[in-house]
Amino acid sequence: MARNSERIGWQATLLHGALPVGLILLLGVRRFGAVVDGELINPDSYMRMVRLREILGAAEPVHGVGRDVSGTGAVLHWSHLLDSVVLAIATPFVWLLGTEQALHVAALTIGPASLAALGIAVAWAAAPFAEERRWLWLAPLVACLAPAIGSYGWMGVVHHHVAVVVVAVAVAGWAARIVIGTGPPGAGWAMGVWSGVGVWLTPETLPLTTMAFGGLWVAWLSHPKRDDIVRAVWQTGLAFLLTVSLAVIIDPPLGGWGVPETDRMSILFAVLAGAMAATGGAIVAIHSAWTGMLPRLAASGTFGLLACLAWVMLFPDMTDGLSHGATDVDTRAMWGHISEMQPVATFDSMLRHLLTGLLGCAVLIFCAIESRSPVLVYMVLCTGVLLVLGFLHVRFAAYPGALGAVMVPIIIAILDRRLINRPPTTQSLARVGTISLFVLVPFVSGLPAVSKAAQATPAQTTASCSVSELSGMLEPHAGKVVLTNVNDTPELLLRTGILTVGSLYHRNQPAFLRLRSAWRSRPSETVPREFTAAGIALVLFCPSSERSVLVADLPPDTLLDRLGQGDVPVWLVRVADDRKSGHILYQVKP
Repeated sequence: MARNSERIGWQATLLHGALPVGLILLLGVRRFGAVVDGELINPDSYMRMVRLREILGAAEPVHGVGRDVSGTGAVLHWSHLLDSVVLAIATPFVWLLGTEQALHVAALTIGPASLAALGIAVAWAAAPFAEERRWLWLAPLVACLAPAIGSYGWMGVVHHHVAVVVVAVAVAGWAARIVIGTGPPGAGWAMGVWSGVGVWLTPETLPLTTMAFGGLWVAWLSHPKRDDIVRAVWQTGLAFLLTVSLAVIIDPPLGGWGVPETDRMSILFAVLAGAMAATGGAIVAIHSAWTGMLPRLAASGTFGLLACLAWVMLFPDMTDGLSHGATDVDTRAMWGHISEMQPVATFDSMLRHLLTGLLGCAVLIFCAIESRSPVLVYMVLCTGVLLVLGFLHVRFAAYPGALGAVMVPIIIAILDRRLINRPPTTQSLARVGTISLFVLVPFVSGLPAVSKAAQATPAQTTASCSVSELSGMLEPHAGKVVLTNVNDTPELLLRTGILTVGSLYHRNQPAFLRLRSAWRSRPSETVPREFTAAGIALVLFCPSSERSVLVADLPPDTLLDRLGQGDVPVWLVRVADDRKSGHILYQVKP
């Protein structure tokens, strides 16, 4: 692939940032009125705002929300980095609009702002390899249209998913500049800082960071005389260690600085960063001692494995950190309700979520075969891993989607170079075909799903089942535990004063299982023990034409089924209803 070290001018930078923002606002124009009036998109957005409200109330960082888990409080694994960004955006508006409205303005801003940053990042990452700068705008376009990316960039989505992709692209972009030799002398520092910021956002970025570090290692093995690579390796490891250590000090986990938590920034990752920095230092020493690939491979590989082994021995229980004592069956029962963590199950879904990544991988394979570059072979392997992750969990399709976006202008540059002696019509057709594959095919593949959804609508209940206007109905019951749809928990916590049984966050899996057990309770003449265990005082129910997956494996005599059939247990009494939304509120008899 060609190497173009020119920087992107400020005009092009503005274009690459504005393009995805304009596109996502255009695509979301039908939702504009609702989100401006106070609605948010995605339960996580509501839960984030609930925690932000509690942070402001406590005037210090908090790790959860107090009214979930039957009032004992739900601990969230999210770091406070995105919270700080949202509060920074909201602060200038507080004096004009008040705290609540200022927070909502920030909630409307953070999604498009993240997409703008991603648009700039993907164009910047592609720039060294795209000879024709006029096609760089395609990278932001493809990134924005990727469902696993663009869906988290809507106005009203308050989450770190797009920011994580920005970090991944930035780290990969700096690594690529180091490998091809176009990066500035401090490129390693930049790569290490971005890597540390990524882990601070979420440890989910750690595999991506490790892949990028591995790319530098492969490049170092392949180019024994390049001192700039080994210098960048040292810089990256040290910057990563400093950034992660600073983040742990600034934003320690709930248990304190010394508690190794696996799902957010903690000493666990500070020690890992130390091991990676030490490996970088060892590579510097090995670089001076040996020039042959095999001695370098053996020495650096041995040191790296020993460093990783030492890390594992220091934290032997880290692999159990996400289970929090739950069984595999319970974990599957909970994760089965999280749509973004489901696999790509249909061909249409594969086209929407994975096609651009597959096309990018195919071009990388071609380039690797042609150039016989170990670094490109390594990139193909990493891309394969990303595609597998995207296939297993839809949300992870964002990473191969970002790769595909970066590859679009590069592919056009490759085609132009190979078709330079062909008629202009041939070049134009090649460009149009490439753009169609990356833009139109994924878009058109989504139409069958839209069509099916439209056909299914008349068969469903006319009630909206929205909880956005239930504050008046629930106000007299503030402070009481209400059993409701688990997906509505965050919004109800934001809009009302009730207590909720549980939510879909893995640190509070026992609470979700109590909620699940209550809905699955069988016929009884007395209040079921599942209700007593969760302290449930009221039940908020909305009828649906489809049977819930919460009870799909049981006979149709669960509480959820019986309420849907109008068969109300004798220990429940109807106390209120909302005809517009279809919700009915029942009180548990003492």
